[in-house]
Amino acid sequence: LAGILAAAFLYLTIAPIYHSQAELLIQYVPEASSLSAQEGGSKVIMPDPGGAGIINVEIQILTSLDVAREAATNIGAATILAGVAGLANSSNVDAAAAFIQKNLEAVPADRGSAVIKVTLQHPNRLVVQPLLQEVIKHVFLRSHPNAAVEDLFGNLGLIAVALFAVGVLILIAGLRERAAFKDRPIAMRE
Repeated sequence: LAGILAAAFLYLTIAPIYHSQAELLIQYVPEASSLSAQEGGSKVIMPDPGGAGIINVEIQILTSLDVAREAATNIGAATILAGVAGLANSSNVDAAAAFIQKNLEAVPADRGSAVIKVTLQHPNRLVVQPLLQEVIKHVFLRSHPNAAVEDLFGNLGLIAVALFAVGVLILIAGLRERAAFKDRPIAMRE
């Protein structure tokens, strides 16, 4: 009985932590062989094999306090800190940025991989995904200020409608072909 009461107490008093995760492909050097030294003896510095140095730099940028502060400003510090123990009534951007930085993890997917796994934890299920998208948008779409995160992930609704329309067109074409086939006289070969 004491175990059930303890479990019920923990369930009611401890807020769940929600996770949002993304995997980001980092395209660092399209073709290493396309780089060539310029005349005059200058050297081209090639990235390390597998681009580990570039991946680490991207991780450092992604988890930086500046990026967290920008995301906190765009989403709103009060929205981010609502539901966070001890900070629920705060609208301090620096506190929100520190919370983001503390709860954001970015690691290479595998050794030698060009993919970064990014995970964000937050006690509010309605905030965790938009907040992670804002961080990603700020880092990877910084050169495209009017771009939306949906540009990265694609528009599945539009794709579904397009596939449905193509299916309907194929169905109509098949019915027309069947109708045309039924109206033809059968030719007999001798």
